[in-house]
Amino acid sequence: MKKCIYILIALLGLTVTSCSQKHLEIPQKSVDDLETYMANAGEAEVNKLVASIYYGMHNCYDRPWILIANEITGENYAGGSDPADQPFHVKFSTLAITADNGQLGDVWNKFYNAIYRCNLVIDKLAGEESYKVRARAKAKAVRAWC
Repeated sequence: MKKCIYILIALLGLTVTSCSQKHLEIPQKSVDDLETYMANAGEAEVNKLVASIYYGMHNCYDRPWILIANEITGENYAGGSDPADQPFHVKFSTLAITADNGQLGDVWNKFYNAIYRCNLVIDKLAGEESYKVRARAKAKAVRAWC
């Protein structure tokens, strides 16, 4: 019985000493800290951020968005040869759109990814240099568009 108690105390001691917070916080390698990057951003870095915003906006014009906009507003039937051919397009043509439609979810995610990129520039980019003010204005315009 004493042997079991000693083993239990040893295991408890190992458990208490092995669960340190420093073992859980592992710094990422080859990754810049966002706060530091935004605080020290020069004109070249700000231009990269603006390009990232426009890339997010460009993703919103991918094929599914154009199809969805055309199918909802038009009187065309965008399915294939029969209703079983492309069921997600048939749902748009018949206005039976539900939240489980993958095309609609993809478009939603692309717009909110672009909004996220804009919010990073608006909230984190500090400074009153003209190129930073212009970048924040562009980010606000794209966010409003999204």
